[in-house]
Amino acid sequence: MNSIIKTSMVTAVVATIATPALAKNWVDTVSVKRNGIDVAPIEVNANANGYTNIRTANHKFLLTLSASAKKGKRLVAGRIGAYNGVDYFEAGHPKFWDKKVKPKVFTNLGKKKISFAYSPTIAVSKVSWTGGTPVEVCRKHMNKHAKSASAKKAFLAKPHMISAMATFQFDIVAAKKKAAKKNKWHVGKSGSKRSNFTYQVNVKCLPGV
Repeated sequence: MNSIIKTSMVTAVVATIATPALAKNWVDTVSVKRNGIDVAPIEVNANANGYTNIRTANHKFLLTLSASAKKGKRLVAGRIGAYNGVDYFEAGHPKFWDKKVKPKVFTNLGKKKISFAYSPTIAVSKVSWTGGTPVEVCRKHMNKHAKSASAKKAFLAKPHMISAMATFQFDIVAAKKKAAKKNKWHVGKSGSKRSNFTYQVNVKCLPGV
C-alpha cells in the first residue's frame, strides 16, 4: 500500500448506506476519503469550435479506506469502485473501474478495524462523474463565460483551470468473529455497508488549435 500523505481540504460529499442485498447490520463504520494533495490535472483537448475529448489517459487518485465492525464481528472483505452501486458479491460494472480489497488487509480475516492509504491509477474513461465529465465541465465553463462567437474564440485561445468531481464508493463486508477466523463466511452469513465519496480533480481546459 502507498504511504500516507498529509490530508488536504477538499470539497466533497460523503454518505454511508446499507447494501440492499445484505440486511445484517454488522458493519459499524465505513468511509472512503481523499488522502493528500492531488495537484495533477486531467487535460481536455479543444479545437476552434470547442472542447472535444479528454487528453489524459490515466489519473492517480489518493484515497484512504477505513472501516470497523460491530461487537463480535470481524471485517472479511471489501470492494472499492469509481461508480455508485458497488457490491462485493455482485459482478463489477461493465464500464467503470473497481477493485476487491486483498485479504491480507484484514490480517487473515480477523480484523475489527482497518484504515489504510490506497492510491490506484485509473483510466479516466473508467471513472464515473458527479456533475459532468471533464469535457462537459469545460464546455459548461465556456458557455457560462463566453456567450458570443467572438467571446468563445477569445476564450478558447487560453487555457482554463477548473475542477470535476469523480465518484467513488467503498463496500465493506463483516462476518461473525468465529466464521471470519475460520474463513467460513458467505453472502448469507455476512453483512455489509457502503460509503460514497466525490473526489475533486483539477481539470485543465486546453486552448483550441
